Amino acid sequence: MNIETLRYITQIIEEKSITKVSEKMHISQSALSQHIKTIESNLNTQIVNRTNRGITATESGEILYRHAKNIIDCYDALLEELQGSQDSLARIRIFANPLFSSYALPCTLFDLQEKFPAINLDMLVLPSHMVEQKIISGEGDIGFINGKPHDQSLLAKVVMKDPIHLVAQIDFPIDESIPLIQLQRIPLIMSSGRSVTRMNIDNALSLKGIDLSRLNIKYHMYTIESVKLSVMNKHGLSFLPYSSIKKELYLKQLKIIDVSEVEIYNEFYLILNKRFISKNSALNEVTLYLQEILADTLC
Repeated sequence: MNIETLRYITQIIEEKSITKVSEKMHISQSALSQHIKTIESNLNTQIVNRTNRGITATESGEILYRHAKNIIDCYDALLEELQGSQDSLARIRIFANPLFSSYALPCTLFDLQEKFPAINLDMLVLPSHMVEQKIISGEGDIGFINGKPHDQSLLAKVVMKDPIHLVAQIDFPIDESIPLIQLQRIPLIMSSGRSVTRMNIDNALSLKGIDLSRLNIKYHMYTIESVKLSVMNKHGLSFLPYSSIKKELYLKQLKIIDVSEVEIYNEFYLILNKRFISKNSALNEVTLYLQEILADTLC
């Protein structure tokens, strides 16, 4: 039994639904069911009943819920106190999604380190939904994610809108501007369907009436860099974020193909947990400065 299991169980009892908690906390329903089985096995008692109307707590479940809430509150209070005491440690933990950390943040981090030489800036890279969880739990101080945070209690501010362009190798035989309907005839290399960037591309094209199943997709690649390499080798065209292709455009290795009527972009957010930021003066100082310089220092 651990603190995360207790968080899941209390949420399930409060929401009376595994499905709602699965969507809210970005965890599969099967994993939540396993947490229930594990805690019932550890305590040797049934804690919930499953009915057609949802989940209800048993008498044992109600007892567990009361004590679990106290444990979670104590744990969160502990984190807040430790967070406050870390001023003397001068350590700021920054979590960012792969795209933002690779192509936008390096120059900003350099500026931050120059401004605050006594502060140790730790940068860790995770998918956006995991970054959000790290900020919620207090394991991270500052987060950067692609898209709005799901948890409305977080402080969130848009810090960058990154256009997504259709790009080709500089010598690829194609007009500089094409009608939307021509997309179905172009060989495409696409990023993974699980990425926020890919979802933004699919949503934008679908809104314009493009049947995604009829696109001429040659294959999928997991990373932006692998997609870009395929495009540079003339295997096809792809939709890529501007931040990831600035160098190749400058070196005239890639070119942007204008697609009429289509506008696609990633929207990156800075996220903070307001419960912790007020307890840590170093974090507060860094965050205020970061918001001042971010727009001018992104790579």
